[in-house]
Amino acid sequence: ALFVPLALEGGPPAALLLVSRDPSAFRPAELRVAAGLASHLAAALHATQLHDRLEKAFDELHRTQEQLVRSERLRVAGELASGIAHEFNNVLAAILGRVQLLRLRAREAALSPHELEDAFGVMELAARDGAETVRRLRQFGKDEVADAAESVDLDAVIREAAEFTRPRWKNAAEGGGVHIEVSLESSPGAWVRGNAAQLREVFTNLILNAVDALPRGGNLCLGTGAQDGSVTAIVEDDGVGMTPETLQRVFEPFFTTKGVQGTGLGLSMVYGIVQRHGGKLAVRSHPGRGTRIELSFPRSTAAQPPAPPEASAPVGSLSVMVVDDEPAVRGLLVDILEALGHRAIGYGSSESALEDFQPGRFDLVLTDLGMPGINGWELSQSLRAKDDSVTIAFVTGWGEEVDAERARRAGADAVVAKPFGIEDLARVAQLAADRTRRRAA
Repeated sequence: ALFVPLALEGGPPAALLLVSRDPSAFRPAELRVAAGLASHLAAALHATQLHDRLEKAFDELHRTQEQLVRSERLRVAGELASGIAHEFNNVLAAILGRVQLLRLRAREAALSPHELEDAFGVMELAARDGAETVRRLRQFGKDEVADAAESVDLDAVIREAAEFTRPRWKNAAEGGGVHIEVSLESSPGAWVRGNAAQLREVFTNLILNAVDALPRGGNLCLGTGAQDGSVTAIVEDDGVGMTPETLQRVFEPFFTTKGVQGTGLGLSMVYGIVQRHGGKLAVRSHPGRGTRIELSFPRSTAAQPPAPPEASAPVGSLSVMVVDDEPAVRGLLVDILEALGHRAIGYGSSESALEDFQPGRFDLVLTDLGMPGINGWELSQSLRAKDDSVTIAFVTGWGEEVDAERARRAGADAVVAKPFGIEDLARVAQLAADRTRRRAA
């Protein structure tokens, strides 16, 4: 017998055992062959062990990757939730601050029509920005979704952001005995390609951060400028400033110097939006000497004015059925329609609407989709079966997610997304009036 140990790095011991009936076996030449064979076997076993360890390593790497993906999804979800809360807090602050300011001025009998119109404009803009935030939230996680780009007047956006934040840097600050002087230096032609609501969010965050850096008051300067191929915007304050260590981490997610009062997401969101718009961002700051943030974007052409709408025949007074289980929404729809000169009747359920519906009685039906009992899809189908000429429109919070083809199959002629404006209801009323006119002809 010939016993040849195999040299292996790690793993269990191994050997080559050769047995022969020939007493003269294993001559020197055969010993050399056995030694060579043992060497090749050792290499093969070593390769097998390496392959096994590599497979285990890949399995472990795959499990680690899955854990990291889950952790990242949780982190992104948490960041998204905090960011959305931050945006809605800005929106609600603008609306609440304006409402309280109007009430205060009304009590003092010092409310002018111009001031009232400006306040309504800010609140309407805040509500529309909130609707845009909801739209982006719904798009989160969808594949290949991009926000619609348009020509945006950056000078107008920064002015809107300044007005949007006025309750914070003027009313709330002065209420605490702090005076902040805000100045705006602008130039015409500051057009960029992008999303107006997101850019407004950028300057809203930057202005609010600058206000936080002025606890004892001071100056806040906003500015825009246009050169040959770029547009610049500046937000500068003479507040507390930042240390070099803070400046290095200023755009890092969840990094904040505000303690429990801050989420550390405002500037990281600003950085992300600027990057998506092809822009650049530079920050200069010194402790006790303030902070200057300069943004630059590729310059775009000015937006073309919309074509004048084609003249439409007068709508006249329509008979409208409004179906919504939410009393506040139902009442608002009825009030707007009556203000537009129509006759509207509200119903709190599909069942009561079906019971009261008669062919030819209504020119237009506005119905919600998500209602207990008979939902809006089923109601539309039932109404269409009774009257094939009535105009039916879905008024729903799902808005853009409603499939147009499915709505058509259900008998609906239009979809109005919540939150809706007076112009949305006027457009649907025009549709119903045109249809009624064609039917009469």
